[in-house]
Amino acid sequence: MQVTLVAYYEKKPPAIAALIRSLQEELCRELGRSFAPYEIEQVHATIIGLEAFRQGSDILNQNFYELRGERRAINLAAVVDFVDSTELLPFNVQIGGFSLAAAYPFTSRAEHPYFRSFRAQAELGVAMGWPISGRTYPNTLNALRRCFSDYNVLHKYHRNDHDIDNDFFFVLGRIERNVVQERQIQHTEERMREKLAAMNPVRLPVAREVLSLAVYEDPLLPLDSTENISLDKARAELTRIVNSYPSGST
Repeated sequence: MQVTLVAYYEKKPPAIAALIRSLQEELCRELGRSFAPYEIEQVHATIIGLEAFRQGSDILNQNFYELRGERRAINLAAVVDFVDSTELLPFNVQIGGFSLAAAYPFTSRAEHPYFRSFRAQAELGVAMGWPISGRTYPNTLNALRRCFSDYNVLHKYHRNDHDIDNDFFFVLGRIERNVVQERQIQHTEERMREKLAAMNPVRLPVAREVLSLAVYEDPLLPLDSTENISLDKARAELTRIVNSYPSGST
């Protein structure tokens, strides 16, 4: 089993559930049977992966080991304490409303947010939003992810110290790319971006109350094999969660 810190797994407010359903319906219209939507409850945003493996008495962070060759032992109790106390929470995320014609004071992977608002990434249909405060777009989520390194947890998109990942991303479903032409996927990406750009932006609060630990076997976090543990319950379950980590490098 592995562990990840997620937002809005299972329960969702009506506005975000309606947005997810609308985007999935559009993908089904565009891609037909080659798109398999996730269940609404399964759709989530990953804040940071807590993947690790056991070596002796240590629980070593997988990303530090694989991306930087460093043996860093994580303390899951300290991670939960940090999430409880950090001043970086809560913050708001804007999803949709990013017009191609508008200039924004940020990019995502050096791209305009319009192009990053929806992507067919490998076999996944991924939508994205970004932190917003008033009329500014702060790097709050990136800063939050960066802080976890103080507790020996490395975000997988922070391979180097200067890397930035401020994307609040959520997977809508799977795309069978072997049964659909690439030009249709490209057309679908553009159609989804247009849809997101034209909509009234959804502002989604990201607070401690919507975060949880997902203990999983399948990284897609299907409902039938994933245990979702609220932060309020996590402390009582920490020993069991830590003991669920696999032995040896994974």
